[in-house]
Order: sequence, then structure tokens, then C-alpha cells
Amino acid sequence: MDTVEELELFIRYTESVLSVPFSPKVQTIVSNTDKEFNYGISSPVNMKPDYESMHRRLREFCSVLIGEASSLVVRTQYRMANINPQQINGNWRAGWVLDVHTLSSRLLPSGGYDTKRTEFGELVFQVKYRHDRTKIQSIAEIAAKFVKEKFAVDGHLVLPYLKAILPIPSSDINRDFQPVTEITQAIGWLLNVSVRTDYLTKVKRTVPLKNLADMESKREQLRGAFAVQAQDLKNCCVLLVDDLYDSGTTLTEATKVLYGQSGVQHVLVLTLTRTRIGGN
Repeated sequence: MDTVEELELFIRYTESVLSVPFSPKVQTIVSNTDKEFNYGISSPVNMKPDYESMHRRLREFCSVLIGEASSLVVRTQYRMANINPQQINGNWRAGWVLDVHTLSSRLLPSGGYDTKRTEFGELVFQVKYRHDRTKIQSIAEIAAKFVKEKFAVDGHLVLPYLKAILPIPSSDINRDFQPVTEITQAIGWLLNVSVRTDYLTKVKRTVPLKNLADMESKREQLRGAFAVQAQDLKNCCVLLVDDLYDSGTTLTEATKVLYGQSGVQHVLVLTLTRTRIGGN
């Protein structure tokens, strides 16, 4: 059995275990790999097989297969995750939050909290606070599906008009793992829309807004915190993505900067979860 046949058998076996098919991208790479190997086997005596190309193709295959396998495992676990989208209003053209983050949080006698989250909120929690990257794909697929099928303005779906997707810059710009950025990149890939991580940037260090009690303190903390680094999205429609909606102060300031400094035509907002309003 040759290498390509072994790869195909491995794909079929993995698909049967997960009960979900791989994307056509994997099969395309296998097909190209087969061509590379056949070229090497059938090359004339005076020509050397292109082993470097074969190895590159195999490395590409392994990289994609690992990503696909991880995605499929996540989808088999969380493909039925429900969301409860709600509209959010602000200085943006239109905005949605996909679900509340927590359902309840009860102080325990030991001093900790017994917190119950929504199914989608749990996914976001695992990425944001446990740095579990395996949940990113599932979150991105749910968000992308919503944008494709439900996010509309005046009865028109917004996706055909989106020029770019922008993640809200983190309050900690020096942190190695940036959940919002990585989730936004995954959403952009699924929607085939450019993700611009360098367009809206943080130019002032801020403290987490959850540590500030009143709205005025939050506004003052964010004043002058964002800046636009380019002008190529003037008169365009952009989607601003954040992970948690609370007071809306961060999105308000970012939207103001985008309208004022870059002249975008429309700012749309998508946040993954929001804090509970009232209750325990």
C-alpha cells in the first residue's frame, strides 16, 4: 500500500469514528499529493523526483488534517448549542448579542461561586478564561451562521455588504493569547470576509472595565484609548466583534473612533455574550 492510499484510509477511518465528513479541502490536498507522488514515480531517468514538493504537500496535508480533526471533534460535541440572540442599541448602525453569559451565580459558604452559564456562554468562558482553543471553531461557526442567515438591516442581510471584520482590541495588549482576535479570525475565514487586526488599535493602557463601578469612570478610562491606523475602509461597512457586552462603553468608544477617524459608512456590532440584567 502506498502513502496516499494510507492517508485516504486514515481519513475514512476518522470520518467513520466522528460520523462527520471532512471538508473538500482535505480531499483536494490528497489528490494533489497523489499527483506529486505519481510524478516522482514516473519521472524519466534523467529527472529527479520532486521530493521537496512532496514533503511540502505532506506537511500541508498534516497541518490541515489536524485542524479539520480538531474542528470535527468540537462540532460533534457542540453542534447542537443553542443561542438566544438579542438586539443591542448604540451609536452603531445595528448590533446583536448572541446570548447571555450566565444564568445565575450563587455565593457558596466556602467563599466561591456556583455559576450556571448558558451553553454558548460556557463555550465562551472556556476560551476566555481557560484558554481552551478547541472551542474557538464551534463559537465561530455559530456566530458565522447567525451573520449569514439572521443579521439583517432594513430587511437586507448584511453579509454581502461587509468589507471587513474588526476585533475589539484587548484591554491587555501584551497578553499572548487574545481570545477575541482568534475567534474573529475564525469567523472571518468562515464568512470569507477580511479580518483586520491592525486597523483599530489600542493606543492607551486601560484597566478592565469590570473593575470600575460607574459609567463615567468607564468612559474616562476609554477616552483616547483607540485609534485608526489606515484609511482604506472609508465609506465601507464593517463588523465590530467583542466577546462580552456589559455597559456598551467599549463598543461606543470604538464606534465613535471608526466613524470619526476613518469615515466608515456603517459600523455593525456583534458580541458573543452579555452580562445578566438583574437576578442572582
